[in-house]
Amino acid sequence: SFVAAVDPIEKRRQAAISAGVDIALDPTSVDIAEELKAATNGQGIDVAIETSAAYEALDQAIRGLAWGGNVAVVGWMKECKGGLDLGAVAHFNIPNLIFARSCSDPNRDHPRWDWDRIQKICWQWLSEGRFQCEDIVSPVVPFLESPKAYEEMDFHPEKSIKLGVSFG
Repeated sequence: SFVAAVDPIEKRRQAAISAGVDIALDPTSVDIAEELKAATNGQGIDVAIETSAAYEALDQAIRGLAWGGNVAVVGWMKECKGGLDLGAVAHFNIPNLIFARSCSDPNRDHPRWDWDRIQKICWQWLSEGRFQCEDIVSPVVPFLESPKAYEEMDFHPEKSIKLGVSFG
């Protein structure tokens, strides 16, 4: 299956390539929807997972979908003040918008997937090496240094993907 990553930060795109994506795109330099359509011979993608909570990114995800595709909206979106044009292609692509809520029950697949099952499977897959996180969690700092490290990451997001904190 075709897998694409979209991120304005080079370090994140490189981590995605290391993890095995087929293509990593910079949304500040290309039309994402057009690139996704081109990479799929005009069909579009089956699923988009939108994590930025940016309406412009959601718009690109919808435009890049195949007919009847799914968009999982993971980021917690604020009031829409522009950047989303449902009239452009939504009535043609007929997207399924799925709003994720993973931090509390009931989620969409409750009771089959409750918080305990989600945690159990995630830890199992991590311990089995199904997810490679080495390129994602960096830097890892001692707990007492975490406020300064978080501030550094906040002001310089290009330097890190996810901050790790060690306790001991």
